[in-house]
Amino acid sequence: MIKLKGLNMKTQDLLNKKYSDDKNLFQKCLHKIKPFKSVDGNISLEMMEKYIGLVQRKYALQIDYICPTFVPGEENLYSVTVRDTNRQKYLSYIYGSSIYEVFVKVCILYFAVLNGNEFPLADWQGERYKRTEKLKRIKTDED
Repeated sequence: MIKLKGLNMKTQDLLNKKYSDDKNLFQKCLHKIKPFKSVDGNISLEMMEKYIGLVQRKYALQIDYICPTFVPGEENLYSVTVRDTNRQKYLSYIYGSSIYEVFVKVCILYFAVLNGNEFPLADWQGERYKRTEKLKRIKTDED
């Protein structure tokens, strides 16, 4: 749940809103995140990229893919899948009309998830082992 003065909103309800409909609301939410608290004005895409990278290196969260859909005569659409890498299950689907919008929403989701409960740290040793085993199977199949 995202808590702002005078507003208690479920995170998913916020993620379902369009950024262009209420930019101020989204920016207020971003400014609640520790690295963005002292930043004046809008949070830049580069700052959000750094935050997402820091979170994904430490916790079992990962953007699984970003898929753009450009249909002539319609608004651009990006869909993003966020995955819990320890449980190998999708945590959320995020939609937006720009890369900036989906990164805003990913940052808010990560903040909500990490402040909602204890979230597991990333298991990088386990990931390396899985990749090594997968490569061995691929190599065996090629021979």
